[in-house]
Amino acid sequence: MGINKCVNSSPFSIDGRDWNISLYPDGWNDEDKASYVSANLNLLSGPVGVKVKFSLSLLGKSDREEKLVKGQTYTFDRIIGYGWAKFMEKSKLKPLSASSAHN
Repeated sequence: MGINKCVNSSPFSIDGRDWNISLYPDGWNDEDKASYVSANLNLLSGPVGVKVKFSLSLLGKSDREEKLVKGQTYTFDRIIGYGWAKFMEKSKLKPLSASSAHN
């Protein structure tokens, strides 16, 4: 896909705020592209100054949860994203086959 290019989830709303999740298959920057997927939780709209505790996970090669980041707490004091540059090693992900890409 390319460095700093992302796939965004559909927006979802919680408590009057709109959010989405961004995954960067080739990372945010040059040093991460070969080895890591980056991930962000993004506040898209709504009141700021909210303290959020959240976790994100992905399925690995064995269809089991491979990476779970627990207990991340962040105060979104403006419309911004927060996440992990080195969320998951790309080598732990199951390759996407042509048939599963359309499901």
